[in-house]
Amino acid sequence: MENRKVRDEIDTLVSFIRQRHKEFMMARLQPLGIKTSSRGSVLYAVFENEGLVQDDISNRLSMDKAFVTRELNALSEAGLIHRLKDPQDHRRNHIFLTEDGRTIGEAIVKIEDDWVNMAYNGLSVRELNELKTYAERICGNIRNT
Repeated sequence: MENRKVRDEIDTLVSFIRQRHKEFMMARLQPLGIKTSSRGSVLYAVFENEGLVQDDISNRLSMDKAFVTRELNALSEAGLIHRLKDPQDHRRNHIFLTEDGRTIGEAIVKIEDDWVNMAYNGLSVRELNELKTYAERICGNIRNT
């Protein structure tokens, strides 16, 4: 019984962290014209790995391919990304940032740094590595189920 209580508390804490992260990001992304946290995540993925194809972005973010396509369409309409057809496979589009997209990507890096500094304040490198190890184990347990 105690084990169930601890698991429930962990689930609640993880949900709280995720929700607060989303609120933190949205409060800072909306003034930049980014309307959803997932759109910010997609833009950030492109910022870190320009030239990825849509499927790679979907896999990196563990997001549905159709959803990523909609987010990329919105980013394209906003003038933040552009697509280039793969010369060997015209069904694939490589995603690149425009100058405006790059500027917002740099702002997202700063926003994420602010979050990390606040959220992980007081945790040692060892503690962060342990937390990462536990999170990876949990992800491994639930991946592809």
